[in-house]
Amino acid sequence: MLNPTGKKMYNKRVELIYPHFKSTLLVGGIQLIDVTDTASSITNKLFKELPSITRHINCTNELCEKYMKKTVLSSTVISINVYDEKIDVQNEIENIINSDEICESCDTKKNSVITLGEYLIIELNSMPAGFYADTSKDIESAPLDTINQNYVTPFKMRLENVTKKIVINKKEYKIRGIVAFSSPTRGNLRFNTTGHYTTYAYRSNDRWELYDDCKEKVLKVNQRCEVNIELIIFTL
Repeated sequence: MLNPTGKKMYNKRVELIYPHFKSTLLVGGIQLIDVTDTASSITNKLFKELPSITRHINCTNELCEKYMKKTVLSSTVISINVYDEKIDVQNEIENIINSDEICESCDTKKNSVITLGEYLIIELNSMPAGFYADTSKDIESAPLDTINQNYVTPFKMRLENVTKKIVINKKEYKIRGIVAFSSPTRGNLRFNTTGHYTTYAYRSNDRWELYDDCKEKVLKVNQRCEVNIELIIFTL
């Protein structure tokens, strides 16, 4: 699937994404499919049955109307905010797992059991330190969709500095690859901008390989190469 002119490659792409996007029937029976999307969004669509994180939550207040009503929340992608290009993936995941859930009905601490999947797909969103969303919460706890997208900028890092493994609950997750985005016009969070996605695979010999469907073959990449990271993929 590396030949950019290959008909089979594009046919397989259509088969893969067609169920997840709206199509318009044009003259002559031609179907137009609008696949404008981000890496995080399409990942959620394609792998919704493989959540990175699942939360089992219930209120512990016996007087609350939601007492013992269990809620299950799953997410394929774990979003992490990056401030001033500083990130500690291990610490951020631990903070998510250990964070308290508060009942919106009675302000009592909820009982929360969080489990991680075999795969961790992590989205990095770079924002200037001290920026606050236009919500009642600070930016660290605010849902990403309430944040003005123009404040989110590309996050660049050298491949040699990318975290190669994290240990959560005595389970070791190893990095498998990175999804990167490049655009001559991008100044915000993958929003109303055009560009190109590529993938960098990390191999056991401590080498990186670039998978780019505009190239005819896999390319070896220097570890000092700086890439604009959108997703990092870990597995057990």
